[in-house]
Amino acid sequence: MKNNKQANKDKPGQVMECCQMRAIITIDKRGQLILPKKLREEIGIKPGDKLAVTLLGLKKTYSLLLTKTDEMNNMFMFKIVSGLDEMKKVRKE
Repeated sequence: MKNNKQANKDKPGQVMECCQMRAIITIDKRGQLILPKKLREEIGIKPGDKLAVTLLGLKKTYSLLLTKTDEMNNMFMFKIVSGLDEMKKVRKE
């Protein structure tokens, strides 16, 4: 599979990997899918993990974004803390 790589702006000369097609999967009769074992191991998905499904796209072209819910909690907390920091900066001005 082709790797889509782009330059890392923060560290010139280094490459950042982003948005790679990692597998082609099939939906079964019950609407279920299987993530390949190698991919699950690489990204740390284990039995019992909960994933949030986010729909991305317009019109007839869609992508599904799967995010581990424990990681979502970390992302939301980061956004909240970042937002509070921004509010503090505005108040100081």
